[in-house]
Amino acid sequence: MIHLLALVFGFGFAPTCPPTPQQSSATASVTGEVRDSFGATLPGVTLTVTAGKVEFSAVTDSRGRYTLAALPAGSHTIRATLLGFCPGEKRLDLDPGGLGTANFDLQVGRPGEIDWIAPPDKLADLVAKARQWRMSA
Repeated sequence: MIHLLALVFGFGFAPTCPPTPQQSSATASVTGEVRDSFGATLPGVTLTVTAGKVEFSAVTDSRGRYTLAALPAGSHTIRATLLGFCPGEKRLDLDPGGLGTANFDLQVGRPGEIDWIAPPDKLADLVAKARQWRMSA
């Protein structure tokens, strides 16, 4: 039995597993940085890409950087959102095995312009803080 296995593996007939999405050359990655309108880095920004029925997401680190990996190659819209800021969108064409870059400069939003992801009882406080911050900047 040992000789048979050696013979099979010796002739290149070793069983292989299908590639995972991270290994596939048909996938691509996007990296970037998110800043505010004053150039300060923004940690905690959520970046999303929807490819068909699958959503890919990442969150910026303390330096405002992110990586979206194992995206299918093709044309995608990347959306950046953070409470209190106007969302940003960029269209990016990704080649198989490629690495794209999408940097964002998010603007502080006014009510009606921003994506609110907070309980309604907290909105008035958040709006007041955003206005106060905006006036002092």
